[in-house]
This record gives sequence, C-alpha cells and structure tokens, in this order.
Amino acid sequence: MSLLIAVMLAAAGPRATIDPATVREVAQEFATCAVKKRPELASKYVLDAYTWLDRRDFRKLFDPGCVPTYGRRYTALAGGRQQMSFALSEALVRLHYPSAEMPDVRSAAPLDHSLPPLAPLPASAKPQTPETLADLEMGRAASQAISILGECVVRGHPAAAHGLLLTEPGSPMESRYFEVLQPVAGNCIEKGAAMAMTKYSLRGTIALNYYRLAHALRATGQAQ
Repeated sequence: MSLLIAVMLAAAGPRATIDPATVREVAQEFATCAVKKRPELASKYVLDAYTWLDRRDFRKLFDPGCVPTYGRRYTALAGGRQQMSFALSEALVRLHYPSAEMPDVRSAAPLDHSLPPLAPLPASAKPQTPETLADLEMGRAASQAISILGECVVRGHPAAAHGLLLTEPGSPMESRYFEVLQPVAGNCIEKGAAMAMTKYSLRGTIALNYYRLAHALRATGQAQ
C-alpha cells in the first residue's frame, strides 16, 4: 500500500509545456483573487461544476483584474474545469474556514459524485470514433474516482485535510500533512486497485470535497 501511495504522490506524467509549479501558482493567484471579488459566484462554480452552463455568469468569474494577460502565465490558466474547481475550492476554504476551528464534516450527508451523460455533438460535427469515446469515458471514470477518493480522505481525517489546505504548496508543512494523510488515502483505495495522481490533484480533490461537505453542513444549519 505504501508503494501505491508513493506513486500517487509522485509528480508523474510526461514533461508538460508549462511546468506544474507554474500552473499551480497561476491557478492559486487567480482563485484567490476571484474568490475575494466574487465569492458567491466562485462557490456556485464549484458546487455546480458539471451542470452550470450559464456562460454569462462564467465570464463574470474571470474578472480582468484576476486573469493574467500575458504569455505563459495566461496559458497556464487554461486548464480543465476540474483543475479550476480545485483551485477555487481551496481559496474558498481559506476564506470561510481560515482557522483551526472548523465544522465536523464527517456528519454531513454523503456527496453525490455521479457525472451527467456526455453532451450530444452538433449535427454538423464529425462522428467520434469508438476509441475517442472510450478515452472520454476513461477520463470521466478517473475524475469520478478521484472525487470519491477526496471525500473519503476528508472524512477519514478532517483535521489533517483542513490543515493541508492552509499550508503553502511545496512547503515542508505540506509534506508533513501528506505524510499524515498517506495511510488515510491508502485505506480509501480498494485492495489491489491502482490510482496514479500528483500531489496537486490529491490536494485539489481534498479541497473540493472539504468545501462541498462544509457547505452542505452550513446549508442545513449545522455549521456557521
């Protein structure tokens, strides 16, 4: 199990055009700014990430003062929706739950991790090959598995999950929290299963699911 988690926490994958540290830095800067200016809109984006399709509101979230407009830093922000949800979730946790006093998210109802069906292509679009469809379904299944893992880790050790989100990425303190959460994550993976994940993705899914659980408690009046 320790080998599996070591693989999970490695900076795996081929060399990217823009290094992961730059992507993480730019996403964090944008999310912090966006959440400060439009916290309710950022929360809506995170909580309704798969069904929210109002592009007018979507554009409002990308305030010109928060979006880098030059070179590689702008390109680094053009990640997937899941990665954007990760960054915004962490910024929302830091805004609403900045201290050690936090809600007991373990008492929240189980989260729904189901994904909607793939949207149909326009009639004029070229039909997708079976291989392309298979790749899309694999990606969706992986996203769902990562989300389920995140909720399990948060419920398994909410204090450490919360503490992790208050650390600076790449810091010694972050590494110490990952060490604490390593066995928790191991217990969340079925025996014999494999899951490759970077530290950034693991931290992101913890942020997303911590915020979803804490928000659910607040919505039912169980947390302030």
